[in-house]
Amino acid sequence: MKDFHIDSPSGLLLRSSIHLPAEEAPQQWALLLPGWTLSKDMLLLKELTLQLNAIGMGVMRLQVQVPYEEIPSPPTLSALVHALKETHDFMNESGWNLRLIVGHSIAGLAALQFGDVHRFDGYIATVNAPSSTKFLSDLFGIAPGDMPKEKLLRLGPVRYRLTEEHFREFADLEADRPLSVAPQRVLIMHAEEDAIVPVSEAMRLVQRFATLPNVLYIPCANHLCNRERSGRQTAKMLASWAHSHIQYKASSTHPAVEVSTATGEDNYSCVVRYPSHSMVVDEPPLFGGKDRGPSPVQLLTAALATCKAITMKMYAHRKGWTIDQIRIHTLLRKEECIDCENPSQRQVQWVLYNTVVIDAPLTEEQIHRLLLVGKACTVEKLLRESTTVHTKLDD
Repeated sequence: MKDFHIDSPSGLLLRSSIHLPAEEAPQQWALLLPGWTLSKDMLLLKELTLQLNAIGMGVMRLQVQVPYEEIPSPPTLSALVHALKETHDFMNESGWNLRLIVGHSIAGLAALQFGDVHRFDGYIATVNAPSSTKFLSDLFGIAPGDMPKEKLLRLGPVRYRLTEEHFREFADLEADRPLSVAPQRVLIMHAEEDAIVPVSEAMRLVQRFATLPNVLYIPCANHLCNRERSGRQTAKMLASWAHSHIQYKASSTHPAVEVSTATGEDNYSCVVRYPSHSMVVDEPPLFGGKDRGPSPVQLLTAALATCKAITMKMYAHRKGWTIDQIRIHTLLRKEECIDCENPSQRQVQWVLYNTVVIDAPLTEEQIHRLLLVGKACTVEKLLRESTTVHTKLDD
């Protein structure tokens, strides 16, 4: 975990913490924005971080802080929207692909308004969010013509001081206007036992979309989702939705490759054609080939080594680390494996050995991080995980 402040052009106090998957450089990121009642130490934020990290997403937890006072004023709705815009821009400049924003309570409404105003092309999830600022003005008994200078509000153990700026937002009668956010990219989660924002607000929120978004009700949960069972269940459901909608649909498909070979003096020589270039693959003379190019097995080891090197360099560039050179020696060997419980049983397995040399003025911790990042490259994932192969005869 890494804590730091984000420079805010509008003067907001933006404090964030970064949480990375255990052995992976995340290709996609989630931004968690708590509402007034949800601090950085609440169960829901912790569980969401763990669950999203588990599916390979990096997580930024954002706190919009206000100057310290005896009775603090929470950030206004417009301040939360500004905070999302500035953090989104910061992540883009850092090369972090923000794909999911999760907002709790009023921050959920802010996430939807940010997506609506700034045409966010990712996914948005809300947890126990109000349907509009009009609801909040009704909740606090604020009429458009009655704007008090301030009012005290108690949310759980904390007291807040609401200002006239809050009240003007709460009395905005245009807040129920339709949202242009793509509904298939929105998940609305609401607790059945929410005594602060009633479950009817979830249905009012649904009505602001032209077509239906995804809706999940959270059983046995209160507004904070701070009961151990409901907090974990909420996080698991949200992460499952993110995994199925974001991870798979956002993943890119690599260009197809075409291979052709013909009988003749070249024996096993193959021409490999990609959309922008071509190459020759052959077997060495020992196996009856003409050695006109690398063998298929050499291509496999080269794919692993180059994928690891490219992934490590991408990560280093994103971090601003200077890399002089990365050298990787990859060897594929067939080894005999003996079952310790039954020494008479012998099995043969293929083992890939990688030796990495990193020429760079980096610390041991940075080099260790690069090695972990290299293990998360696409080719190594394909080799470690089961991959289905389909082959058919062309009609």
